[in-house]
Amino acid sequence: MTNALYKINEVSITVESLVELELQVLAQLGFDFNFLIEPLDFLRRYLNLLGYGEDEEVRDTAIHLLLLQIYDCSMLEFSTSIICAAISIIVVNLIEIHKLTDGLSYHELKFRDNYFFKKATPSE
Repeated sequence: MTNALYKINEVSITVESLVELELQVLAQLGFDFNFLIEPLDFLRRYLNLLGYGEDEEVRDTAIHLLLLQIYDCSMLEFSTSIICAAISIIVVNLIEIHKLTDGLSYHELKFRDNYFFKKATPSE
C-alpha cells in the first residue's frame, strides 16, 4: 500500500508514519474504538427510543426473538442494528395488539367476535 502512495505522491511513506497519521486523525475526530457494541446494546437503545425500555415483558420478548434469529443463517445478510430495530418494532406491535385484545388467544378472539357479531345482527 505504501508503494501505491509513493507512485501517486512521489514521497516515501513508511508504515509507521501512516499508522501515526491514522492515530492523529482518530484523536482529532474523537473516535474511540476501545468498546464493543453487542446486539443487546442496540436492542436496549431502540426499546428506550420507543418508550419501552423499562418494560420487562417487552425486553424479555425482544431478547427471546433475538436469540431465535441466531439459528437462521439467512439473517447474516442483515446488520445487527437492522435486526434489532425490526425486532423492537415487532415486539412493541405484538405487545400493543395483546393489550388491545385483552390477552385473548386467536381462537378466543374468533369466538368472541362471532358471539358479538351474532348478537349485533338482527334475527329474522
